[in-house]
Parts: sequence; C-alpha cells; structure tokens
Amino acid sequence: MKKLKFDDKYLGRILSGHKTTTLRLGRKEEYSPGDIVEVYVGDNFIGLAKIKDVRYVKWNELTDEEIIKDGFSSKNELKRDLIQYYGNFSDDAEFTLIEFELI
Repeated sequence: MKKLKFDDKYLGRILSGHKTTTLRLGRKEEYSPGDIVEVYVGDNFIGLAKIKDVRYVKWNELTDEEIIKDGFSSKNELKRDLIQYYGNFSDDAEFTLIEFELI
C-alpha cells in the first residue's frame, strides 16, 4: 500500500483537520485521486487516508487557500518549512500538491 509520511510536528495539524494537503517537490505520479494510503507521522502509523486530488503546481502559482490547506498561515512560513526538507528551490520549482482526507 502507498504511504504518505510526515514529520512528527504535523501530527496535531493532521488530526485536527488543519492540514489536508501536502506539497512534495517534483512530480509524484504514483498518487492518484481515489487511492487509499497509509499515513505515518514520524515512525507511527496514524491511519488511512483517501487521496482526493493530485495536481502539479509551480511554487509561484500557489494560492493562499492552498497554503492554508497545507496548515500554514503564509507562503513565507511554508517556504521556511519546505527548505528544511528540500533545500533552496526556485520560484518556478514544480511541486505535487496532494489533497487527502483521513478515513
């Protein structure tokens, strides 16, 4: 079964429903709407999720709504977080935006 893995710091946001999307650098074509995936936070399995949508977006095209669904209050806050995982990236870097719902 496919997996979505998150850092421990996202547990509260995911369980509360404040984080319903995730951005992954590059094209992650292994995910499709309707897929059921295992969700891990750190090393802990927290449940299953249904993939609701998968889109490819450039960093400079992200909307405020998309940033909020990812659990962040601003684009700068989100970028600081993503740099920890991916290093610096350009404004036209492509991300896979995966929308999910815990089931």
